[in-house]
Amino acid sequence: MEPIMPLIDANVSFTGIFNEYMYVGFSGSTGLSNESHTLMSWTFSSWGLQNPSTSSSATSATPLRRNRNVTAIVVTVCMIFILVALALGFLSWRTGKAYSCTDNYFRRANYYESKLSMYRSPRAFTYKELYAATKGFNEKQKLGIGSCYKGVLTDSGSVVAVKQVAKDAHEGLEEILREVQQLSSAPHQNLVPLQGWCLEKGEFLIVYEFIPNESLDKFLFNDNFDVLSWSQRYHIIIGLASGLAHMHGGLHLRGDGKNAKYNDELPVLIHRNVKPSNVMLDNNFNARLGDYGLRRLVRAHRKEDHVMVLEGTFGYIAPEVVVTGKVTTKADVFSFGILVLEVASGRRALSDEVVLLDMVWELEREGQILTAADERLKGCFDVQEMKCLLYLGLLCTLPDPGHRPSMAHVHEILLGNYPMPELPRTCKQQLPPSLASLNNCDKVRPSLQISIDELLSI
Repeated sequence: MEPIMPLIDANVSFTGIFNEYMYVGFSGSTGLSNESHTLMSWTFSSWGLQNPSTSSSATSATPLRRNRNVTAIVVTVCMIFILVALALGFLSWRTGKAYSCTDNYFRRANYYESKLSMYRSPRAFTYKELYAATKGFNEKQKLGIGSCYKGVLTDSGSVVAVKQVAKDAHEGLEEILREVQQLSSAPHQNLVPLQGWCLEKGEFLIVYEFIPNESLDKFLFNDNFDVLSWSQRYHIIIGLASGLAHMHGGLHLRGDGKNAKYNDELPVLIHRNVKPSNVMLDNNFNARLGDYGLRRLVRAHRKEDHVMVLEGTFGYIAPEVVVTGKVTTKADVFSFGILVLEVASGRRALSDEVVLLDMVWELEREGQILTAADERLKGCFDVQEMKCLLYLGLLCTLPDPGHRPSMAHVHEILLGNYPMPELPRTCKQQLPPSLASLNNCDKVRPSLQISIDELLSI
């Protein structure tokens, strides 16, 4: 009978007792007698191994499980690597796409910067300098409407006006830098002097000399400012004509500014936005035309397959620009003509009551053109000079750009060196082919009313 408890129960480590290969059995010496031995049962236990009944299956399953774990780890690592690589590739593609234009933008900028160094070029400021000068482009430093800020340079204490020309803009950079180069090589007393520029952080900034005495529109249309005398007004118009003639090429002033020398080899620059708010007045009420050569793009009329882009401010935009979208020096002449009428009459180009150009034309037809004079002058003006400005305003705003005078011609008329040309009796005879469908002056004005709401948002 098998005992309930084993007769021998001992913990023995076979490592130091058994060899790798050995026989198990009974041996003994009984002399001449015989003995019979029977092995009733046999058990063997070891630590760390499973029961004999499951050992074979466990032995085969363990390597398989380990292989699966290793495979899962390898696959997971590979997937993570692939995902990271794809993410980095996508970011690189987006970055390259977003800044490829910027790279070209700055490469072109560096090219023109090197060319600027060949001339009497303005200073190249760092963004950090201008940021500090404008107190971080603080809203309190803004000069009127737009993105122009008053600043004080920390190194010299000079007061400047910093204009944000474009932010993240690439188109037109070459043109702007070329104009900076040209204007720097030939400064003019009636243009706001350029002090420098900056091209960093995706922004193009122009630094002008700060003109302390506000803009012309404040003196014309703000009751809180003193009324400009007639001599001041006429002097301002002569200065503006001189500055625009210089921009359009061919005019250098000498001495007191009354002697002009013409040079047709000078480059032609177009202002594109002549209006009273862009005319600064210094302490002696000399006119300084600012914001010159810097394009103002206004989306005025959109269709599915066409976008017309206008440059300028509604009320000062020439009719041919509305029709063709193209800007020439004669578009500047038109804007100047509207400004001249504003200075002479003290009225805005457009108001709820009247369109200034229509009003002056009507008074001229009635032989009452002097009635358009600013009432605040109380009759204190030179009659011939007043007539000169009013007729000159009409002459510069003729519908056909080919019949408008050049700015050099205008300057000579103002100085009395050239007689005033006769005005046409009808506008119909003056219309170019592009405006042939407009039969009279009254139909010119409605043609300017394309997308008025968008244009007035300037």
